[in-house]
Amino acid sequence: MSNSAVAVSSSSSSSKAAVATRRLHQTATHLSKGPERVYQTLMKESNAQATDPNASVLFTESTCTRSYHLNRPKQLNALNLEMVESITNRVDDWSSSRISKVLVGHGKGGKAFCAGGDIKHIAKLVASTNPTDKWQAMKFFKEEFELDWKLACFSVGSQAWDGSKAYVAIMDGLTMGGGAGLSYGAVIRVATENTQFAMPETLIGYTPDVGATHYLSLLDGKIGRYLALTGETITGRACYDLGLATHYVGSHNIPSLIERLDAVEDIDTNGGVDGLVSIVEDFELRIHERIPKGSVPGLDVGGWKRGDPNSGTRLVGDIRVALDDAFAQDTVPEIIERLQTYIKKDADDASVFQAERQVSDWAKETVEVLGERSPVSLMVTLVGMQNAEEEIKSVAKELAREVDRYHKVPPNEALRLAFEREYKTVESFVYESSPDFPKGVIKKLVEKLSPEWDREVDPATLQSNFFPKPKAPFKNANTSPLELAPPTHGFDKHHFRSYGLPSEVEVRAIVKGEVEGDFQPRTSSKSRAGGSKSSGDLALNRHMVLEWFNKDRLGVKDRVTEILNRKTYKVGEGEWLAWSD
Repeated sequence: MSNSAVAVSSSSSSSKAAVATRRLHQTATHLSKGPERVYQTLMKESNAQATDPNASVLFTESTCTRSYHLNRPKQLNALNLEMVESITNRVDDWSSSRISKVLVGHGKGGKAFCAGGDIKHIAKLVASTNPTDKWQAMKFFKEEFELDWKLACFSVGSQAWDGSKAYVAIMDGLTMGGGAGLSYGAVIRVATENTQFAMPETLIGYTPDVGATHYLSLLDGKIGRYLALTGETITGRACYDLGLATHYVGSHNIPSLIERLDAVEDIDTNGGVDGLVSIVEDFELRIHERIPKGSVPGLDVGGWKRGDPNSGTRLVGDIRVALDDAFAQDTVPEIIERLQTYIKKDADDASVFQAERQVSDWAKETVEVLGERSPVSLMVTLVGMQNAEEEIKSVAKELAREVDRYHKVPPNEALRLAFEREYKTVESFVYESSPDFPKGVIKKLVEKLSPEWDREVDPATLQSNFFPKPKAPFKNANTSPLELAPPTHGFDKHHFRSYGLPSEVEVRAIVKGEVEGDFQPRTSSKSRAGGSKSSGDLALNRHMVLEWFNKDRLGVKDRVTEILNRKTYKVGEGEWLAWSD
């Protein structure tokens, strides 16, 4: 053997020895951190090698962050059964992992987070006379419901056995139906100027599901009922204003935000969920920061153009008063009748105030929209929303908590009740207690025509068909019940409205002196009732209420001011505020 050959052999042996030593050291290091770390590392390497860039869902892992990326951009990331099962398998692993702390949901393609379920395929299965097809439709809904439940169970606080966990949904682009379902359970929900949010089911003869009746009932006043019944599409800024999103971020910042979330090493050493929220807030749009008006296409909502991404919701002021009044009614005909009282026949007359004209235009538009929806869907949806409201109140009462305090009722029981109730309603649609669902999809989405709905609807028959008693058997013996396992680590105090703009009930609690905090309100010598002395009464004026909130955050001052203008009146010389109801 030549000297050069010996040298090469020696060098090769030394190199192999060094590699072996390094690998042994790495293995020892991983073992010192527990067997799960070894498993996770091996799985990560295996997943990286096996990832198909054309897969319908892509997964990434980095330190403590785990992400799913919906990857059907041509279909606007619409969900099919394969995608649901794929995400579920990963969420199961990540939920039980000690090192998987942050879960991020995102959609590829720039146009949609998720436009909903693959509804054309589902409607085709529902319309089939083949029992196997209907079973397949129910299988999709079952898997979808269970995935959304698991996502809602992911976010927990530092009291959990493995520390904090948080689910973040990036709602960039279309977020509708099943896509909204993917976002609801996230403790952090990020909207952008590209976001278009809707639960449009009544337009196609169906009803909001995957927990929508529960989550929409947590919005202020009767806004949830309005959105569920009309299916109105709202912008990202409106999502933020109404509480459907917790943060509003320019779409140009989304890649950097995701990169920053991927870089989180340990959520608990960085302030837990609150620390993660601080990271997202670093990317939020600032008060004086503007998104160019022409950067997104105009959004046409029933003849109402919204092309300015910096404008908030129109559901404020007098329109909001009319909305709460009309949608508080018990039946759909009563809602329409009340809306008609706000329509002015002489709305174009110069003597009509602008505010009255705006309310009249909104009421007229809303009546027309409801007239285009399936009567069956409207009635089923309204009853579903009413049931959700009662479920939230009853659970709160059982827990001896006030439902009007921040809407932070632990969601496990109320949400579980909503899921199980909605699932039985879905089964009624699948087994055609009404033919409106397949008819609506075919006419509206395939043929691009307006469906002709059956206007003769018997409320009693509807109630028995779509809302069986909780313990009643399923309509079909082959329908499998939902498997909603309670989270092993328990739900956290953080909930749907924890990190967004102030809710109306939060402002109400502050005005009425029901909130404890570091800021000490001034004591008035006059009670809010109108003059009698009561030295223990707390009273706040407008400035003092605003001091409770972070006015440097986008929308906070406008939001609180609008609530105070609509819901309070002044008492006494100190201009103390009193709540109007």
